[in-house]
Amino acid sequence: MSSIWLNYYSQYQQLSQHLYKLFALALNLDEHLFDNKINEHHCALCSLFYPSLLSSLPQNQYRSSTHTDYGSFTILKEDSIYGLQIQNRFNGKWIDVPFIEK
Repeated sequence: MSSIWLNYYSQYQQLSQHLYKLFALALNLDEHLFDNKINEHHCALCSLFYPSLLSSLPQNQYRSSTHTDYGSFTILKEDSIYGLQIQNRFNGKWIDVPFIEK
């Protein structure tokens, strides 16, 4: 099982490196601008489940508390269970993160 998670982590690591190149290109900068800034990885892979807010939780089960992700960006693998929300920093309102079917 651990080799599956290690491969999954590696794939996301490669995706994040690619995204940094795209960010640089979008800013009309050299695509390698961030290469020497992301050579030491300070990232985390978390497997979280955000149950729908429409149902009550079983006894002794808790939701992830309000938190701020750290780092440059967060990559999420979506599913069709609506439970993840983000908070609008300007008005404090919570917004459901939609599932985008591919």
